[in-house]
Amino acid sequence: MTSAEPERIAYYEGPQYIDADVYKRGLVPRQKDFGLRSICGRYVWMYYDDDDELFLEEPERDFGFISLSLGRSDELIPENITGRIRVHEYAGKLQLKKASDQPRSGGNCLASPAKGSEGVHRATSGIFEVTVEWDEAGRYGGLDDMYEEGHKLTIGEVKDDNGCPFVMLELDCGRSVATYVGKRQKSKKAENIELLSTAECLRLGMEVEDEEEESGSEDEGKEEED
Repeated sequence: MTSAEPERIAYYEGPQYIDADVYKRGLVPRQKDFGLRSICGRYVWMYYDDDDELFLEEPERDFGFISLSLGRSDELIPENITGRIRVHEYAGKLQLKKASDQPRSGGNCLASPAKGSEGVHRATSGIFEVTVEWDEAGRYGGLDDMYEEGHKLTIGEVKDDNGCPFVMLELDCGRSVATYVGKRQKSKKAENIELLSTAECLRLGMEVEDEEEESGSEDEGKEEED
């Protein structure tokens, strides 16, 4: 006798995964060792969830991005990954650091790399804390709730069609936590945004409308009118 399929989270269309036969929101954190350089790049937010769920269905509807780069230091540690972040109209400089709830013997700890090698960031969980120095130019319309600390970045186990992991930012806004899911972009040009494919949505556990069913229902409606 097979177990029943777990019920999806009602009224939620964002990323979901199954853990112990229960659907949970978000991304499964990356479990295997990975080089820090492998997560560097520019990710555009494809999905945003605060009070409302919104998908990036067209490039003009812009939620922002996160850009990660490894500093010039020879030390391959999370604290040497910096970059820029923008969420809607708010932007700033960011820095990663080891998640405080990760044990030193496993999560977010660096194995001693051989000289000249990329180095492996040994992680039992691809979760980092994020600190943000918000731009002074953006300090209007509610930036008082934009804290410098308390944010979390998850490197997902699920990868996009190009083989790059998705990332998820949990932004501490004081009264709530806003969630952003980012897809790494191949092009460095801001106007050339690669959106989510249907296959990627399915891998992320997102709800996807069946175009054939949708067109079929439209045809049925036309026949009834005739």
